[in-house]
Amino acid sequence: MMNSSVSQATKNEISTLGKVAAHVPDLIVYGDFSQEVPFIETFDGVLLFIDISGFTALTEKYGTSTNLESGADQLTQTLNRYVGDIVEGDALLVLWRVSRQHINDIITLALKCSLRIQQDYGVRDTEVGLELRVKIGISAGHISKVVVGDNRHQYFLVIGRAVDEVRLAQNLAKAGEIILSPNGWELCHRKLIEFRKIPDERAVKVKFLKIELLEFNEEKFYERCTSHLADNHICDSAEILRKTSVLTPNAVLERRLRKFVTRNVLRKIDDDQPLEYLSELRPVTIVFVNLLFDESANTLHLSKAVQDANIYITDILRPFRGKINKVFMFDKGCTFLCIFGLPGDKQAEESAHALDCAHKIHNFCSASLMKVGLVSIGITCGPVFCGVVGHRVRHEYTVIGRKVNLAARIMMYYPGLVTCDAVTYSESKLPAHFFQEVPLTPMKGILNPGTIYKFLGVTEKTMMFKAYLTKERSEMYPLLGRKKETDVFEDLVEKFKASPKTHFLIYEGHLGYGKSQLLSEIAYLGQTAGQKVVAMELTKINLSQNFFTIRTLMAMFLGIDTCKSYDARQHVVLTKIRGTVDESHYCLLNSLFYIKASEKEIITFVIDGAQFIDSASWDFLDKLIMNVPIIIVLSLSPFEQRRQLLCSTAVRILRTITNTYVRLKELTPAVIAQKACQDLGVVSIARELETFLIQRSHGNPFFCEELLHNLHINNVLQYHIVEQDEESEDEWDSLFTTAILKSQESNALENDETEEYICTVKQNVKLHNVMLPPTLKVHDLTFFWVGIALAELDNMSPSEQMIVKCAAIIGMTFSTELLLHILPEWTKMKMNQTLAALVESRIFECFTEGKVQDTSRKWDVFSRDLCYYQYIDTVPAVVSDLGQVIANRIKHEEAVMQSKLMAFCTPLLMETAYELWLHSQKRALHLKCASYLECDAHQCKYCGEGDFIAFHRYAVDDMLWKIDSHELRNEPEKDILSEAASEIVSVTLRTVGKDLHCHKSMVIV
Repeated sequence: MMNSSVSQATKNEISTLGKVAAHVPDLIVYGDFSQEVPFIETFDGVLLFIDISGFTALTEKYGTSTNLESGADQLTQTLNRYVGDIVEGDALLVLWRVSRQHINDIITLALKCSLRIQQDYGVRDTEVGLELRVKIGISAGHISKVVVGDNRHQYFLVIGRAVDEVRLAQNLAKAGEIILSPNGWELCHRKLIEFRKIPDERAVKVKFLKIELLEFNEEKFYERCTSHLADNHICDSAEILRKTSVLTPNAVLERRLRKFVTRNVLRKIDDDQPLEYLSELRPVTIVFVNLLFDESANTLHLSKAVQDANIYITDILRPFRGKINKVFMFDKGCTFLCIFGLPGDKQAEESAHALDCAHKIHNFCSASLMKVGLVSIGITCGPVFCGVVGHRVRHEYTVIGRKVNLAARIMMYYPGLVTCDAVTYSESKLPAHFFQEVPLTPMKGILNPGTIYKFLGVTEKTMMFKAYLTKERSEMYPLLGRKKETDVFEDLVEKFKASPKTHFLIYEGHLGYGKSQLLSEIAYLGQTAGQKVVAMELTKINLSQNFFTIRTLMAMFLGIDTCKSYDARQHVVLTKIRGTVDESHYCLLNSLFYIKASEKEIITFVIDGAQFIDSASWDFLDKLIMNVPIIIVLSLSPFEQRRQLLCSTAVRILRTITNTYVRLKELTPAVIAQKACQDLGVVSIARELETFLIQRSHGNPFFCEELLHNLHINNVLQYHIVEQDEESEDEWDSLFTTAILKSQESNALENDETEEYICTVKQNVKLHNVMLPPTLKVHDLTFFWVGIALAELDNMSPSEQMIVKCAAIIGMTFSTELLLHILPEWTKMKMNQTLAALVESRIFECFTEGKVQDTSRKWDVFSRDLCYYQYIDTVPAVVSDLGQVIANRIKHEEAVMQSKLMAFCTPLLMETAYELWLHSQKRALHLKCASYLECDAHQCKYCGEGDFIAFHRYAVDDMLWKIDSHELRNEPEKDILSEAASEIVSVTLRTVGKDLHCHKSMVIV
């Protein structure tokens, strides 16, 4: 990512202060730190603004490409190749701080730079057929630096007439042109400039410089420029490009500069990680906030408003680990770029948090900020490049990608609103009535933005009585693999008929296990059996709204949830309770409902997401179930996933009332294949697709759905009509056909000529190279079973993250020696200590000498029996004895040192960590792995004694034992070993050699 012009020696000399200062301009490094924020500093300067025309179109091209390897990584690489010596991103603002007497010389210098840039980079073709062009604006005059923030985080921006003029000048420029602003034209050496006037404008278009004029002394000009550089701490040495890169350690200055650098970057700098490893591809949520100021606003007004907005935005984002990435002036307004989900910050329900924060920010800024006329906010979520852009001695941490551009565009084209894209709307999991679809407006550079929604905010009024199950039951798509779970409910109903007592049936399962579909099926079964079923679904927002759950349940029970007016609701309620409640108490029904059901009717409450029942509703429910026998079916997330305890009333009820707890298990491989056929509407799928889904989904139906959706939208799948009279030569073609046709029996009866399809994978598509869908990478499914969430990785220390990401390059199982080889400048002691912490956290596991576990299939073992357990809602035990903690850590370190081979406990964590790497980084690390194998590999014992790789002998012995025990007990040992060794080596080379497209010197046995 970085420009490589700095030598390795210079790189190694950069101190921690220099690394921090590389993220901050000289305007701050050598600025005034004596004033309290916010403060304003005014000076004269020259501004050069470069804009890359075609960047948005290029971003759109990469962002919508069906090529699975295209995206933000390729976009960034294209930009680096184009303008690597000038700018990373789509724009660059260059500032020369000058004294008034030198301003004309520096304008000339800026023009020389601009002409050189246009000469070398004016027009460039890209590999996707689009052109990138540069347009430049230049201005000069008074500039104000405004520093805002608090004692922890600070930001700066430049404002003033010169800033406004340089943006106007750039807007006047066409591709390949240089425009000098009116004030710049007044202050420059006019005789040196060949120009052309712009109709109806005071700005001019610069054609070239007339350096050959006799009155222009080029030698004295460069002397004056050199003097200016020295006065402003700018290095003129060819060996040292920036003085800040060689600053000696200064704790006071470093502490001040760290306030201007995001904590995500500081953690990795403190961990001494290489600069290029700060960059990765990850799904985030982007929030652009624009404040449009009144015409009467002056510098003091702007400073005060930006400071107040900054403090409020920082405070509102902090609980959800959102960050302000940058603050900058945009036309006549100020824009904040905020990001949720940067490395180390990923949380569950990120999109919902971003929307709620954006709505609060909009309300505050609209009502409380001085001279702010309009507040506009755009929100998107999706995969982007998160990392360092620029030169090694001066760069910034930022985000680049289609979703960044889209957020900026919808902020601009939907003024005064909080708007989001369809992905954010879907990922938020918020009720549809929180949003309003807005008319589609053509946006510059955006080809297909999709549906845009206005976010109305989270209010109790909009939520009244609206909490229906979102997962609808369909005869065409019956519930698969959960027959035993539904049998539990039906058995419970039969027992309830014999002895009517309140009973809780709780289904607990991780996100994606199908709890919602299971409860939808149970609601259907209850209604079919003639029960009075009231079914609802809760979200996290409901947890903070008193009586929401019980009010909604009663409203549905009484049938007033569909009433549109107060009078209609009052009529229905009074009709149903007349004679059971004294009329003087009717006013109490304004907030609560009292009911008396028929003793002959079975009442069933079905609540999806019961962890979000508010405490007031639990208290009311406690009283209700003492008087009315009810079957209450709940779905509940495990404690480690929901991260909050139930209220005391809920815990007491669930521990004392008769209840049944069922923990949902993974679906079996056969059911996963059936589900794939069901979702695709086919009667059979290819073997390789079935294997891919079984291995990648790990029995989770949601993962299976998302994987199929990802393959479908990327045009990986093909569908073929099955000829009815064609005799199959392979039994696979008819596998699962019967199961699927049963679910479609009703349609088949209506149409005897229903066509049947099979699904295959397109030629030349390697499913093992398919990236995980973003939805699987952002969900927070943590702890001991599945670690696909970035949240789990982000909760690790920087050192732990680095080891996990590097181990993911090697594969599911990895050698510690090979891991040490590819880690960036690590010691073996540091690696062993970090590995021990990861073993203790159940991220990795060790293999002992002489024994290699078969981890490749451990996640394919599915329980076919229901798991009943006693409900416990307590905080997991924490070891409080420091001595015991140290002893455990030493024990794990010893195990790591004795083990030369380790493995991931969670395959999906490995895949997620692997996909964070940029393509160029993956290639470089795979080449390092190949280099290690070339230098350190050995032949097997039949070719000269010794392992080809670490533990090769034991892997072969283990496979031999399995083969001998099950199938080939009487076969010659030599043949078996040859076959086993061949398989082991081929699998190893495929794993380690992944992404090695042109490496020809691999050792072969």
